[in-house]
Amino acid sequence: MLPNSKLIVPCAGLTSAGAGTDINCSVDMLGFDFLSLDIWLSTFAAASTTLTTIKLGDGSVTNLTSATDIVAFTGGTSVTATTGWVIPTAMSTSVPTLLKFNVDCRSLDRYLTLEVVPVTAHTAWVFCNKFRGGTEPTTAAQVGVAAVVNNFS
Repeated sequence: MLPNSKLIVPCAGLTSAGAGTDINCSVDMLGFDFLSLDIWLSTFAAASTTLTTIKLGDGSVTNLTSATDIVAFTGGTSVTATTGWVIPTAMSTSVPTLLKFNVDCRSLDRYLTLEVVPVTAHTAWVFCNKFRGGTEPTTAAQVGVAAVVNNFS
């Protein structure tokens, strides 16, 4: 059985002003061991436009400049000593682009900070499910939703 998760939405419809303007948000992982982070990006003007930067960092405070990049969750044009995955070069012009990071937070600092820098203006939504907290969330308020429906056998 999978444990209930706590849902948070740290970036709700944030829009970058244009090229080189970042979208960023932080997640407080205090009391939780795992994070499933889903990134929803609005459609791209052309399939060749992509992201300049997308990375996840950790730190003891919430600001972006204090975060240390987590190599496994830092995208680049190729996998190197400082980038752990390749940012897709062809983004969708007809449907939103979705990305997922599954993070084991047990050895990381308390705050995780996501930074997304698109080539052109974009809107992003970030949905996070935090798992394996010290106390499992069971009520809708604890889970962070309007209603929780479980059917575990």
